[in-house]
Amino acid sequence: MIIRERESLNALGAPLPPKVCHRALTGIEVAQGNHSVAIAGRPLPAAPAALRILHFPLRSYRQFEAKIVKGGAAYQRNTELDPAMGNTWRRLYAQYQAGTLPDYYTQQAIREPQLARALTEGLLLEDTRLRDRLRGLPVLAPPAARPGIAERLSARLRPWLGRRESRRRGEGIVTLADHNYFDGLRLLHASVQADYPVPITCYDLGLTEDQRRQAARHMPAVTIRPIPDTPQIAAIRRDLDGPPLAKREKRQWPLWICPFLIAAAPFRRVFWMDCDMVVLRDLRGLFRLLDDGPVFTPENNAPQKTANDPELYRLLPIERPFDLHTPLVNGGLSGWDLERDRDALAGYMYPIEAALQDPRIRTAISWHDQGCLIWSIQSRGLEGRVTPTWRWNLCVRHTRIAGQAFRADDAGVLERLRAAVPDAAIVHWNGATVPWLLGKPQAH
Repeated sequence: MIIRERESLNALGAPLPPKVCHRALTGIEVAQGNHSVAIAGRPLPAAPAALRILHFPLRSYRQFEAKIVKGGAAYQRNTELDPAMGNTWRRLYAQYQAGTLPDYYTQQAIREPQLARALTEGLLLEDTRLRDRLRGLPVLAPPAARPGIAERLSARLRPWLGRRESRRRGEGIVTLADHNYFDGLRLLHASVQADYPVPITCYDLGLTEDQRRQAARHMPAVTIRPIPDTPQIAAIRRDLDGPPLAKREKRQWPLWICPFLIAAAPFRRVFWMDCDMVVLRDLRGLFRLLDDGPVFTPENNAPQKTANDPELYRLLPIERPFDLHTPLVNGGLSGWDLERDRDALAGYMYPIEAALQDPRIRTAISWHDQGCLIWSIQSRGLEGRVTPTWRWNLCVRHTRIAGQAFRADDAGVLERLRAAVPDAAIVHWNGATVPWLLGKPQAH
């Protein structure tokens, strides 16, 4: 809500006409679109006013489609209006009926590379007035006679309601952790259970016996599972390992197995989340994005290093037209309906299986399984399923908490994180030392 167009155009490419507002008056007639008013058929002159309307017509596709279906059907039923009235609505409704409305929506969603270019060229402007105004609004206190009753009741019911809804919808989270990331699992568990309590399956990459006991005792929503013993994972462990990465003890082969762990998840609607993520708010909203298709999030730590080598597309051609540099996604968070999205998940696995056979493919893939996810999105035409903002997967480098050390059991840590990062739903320590290891030697 902080980026706007310099000049707004309607769906037909014409400039948006101004709106009018009026004092209450018997017999006043408001024209279609609220662009003029009249009395007894005689238009009234409008005086200019220092008012600006900030319009947010495109949010989720589900919201946009519902708006067009309701409004377009209403115009179609109305036989009294001139057919030229509501031309934009009629045209978009025709696209809905033809099955092309999702294409229109995708074209309107501005992705990160296009956003940066449009800001540079002056087609888009940064406008923080609404955000600043909302942040400055006072928080209303509860009634003095019964202080905090609604808040306490909501806090008590939220976990129960969330667990009930997530069980009904077959929802859950999968992740991967070793002994160095056990504190990350604790933080992820605490943050999820405080917001929208879904179960978590953690695949065991090398937790200690004591850590497993702690998880069983203190993290009731977490199930620790061994890494699946499958031929694909065995081959990846044997053939796709390499020298240690910059983060001490971080091995390469686990970075290739994400889609196989997702496929083995005990949930139907599942989000993969790296174990260095913390949920700050609105996890339920993230799961609702799954209603319309798989969910992917943009890379915002090193987008300039994210695209696959063009050689990959010579070795693994894609038949449909696509942009080599779109999308630039981060593989640390992705959402799937394992019944609906089987083909996309198979596309995620395919470059990994090909890399086992051809070292040239392995070299051309960017950032291990993340480059394979990009290939799947491009090959299946799922670019429109990448969220247009960083809200759902914000790199910690863009926040005030970068470089701060803390542990999962620090008092009030989630409240402090929420206050320090008010605009994101999930924060991610990708490309940064995790807070519980800052200044400390890692265990061996």
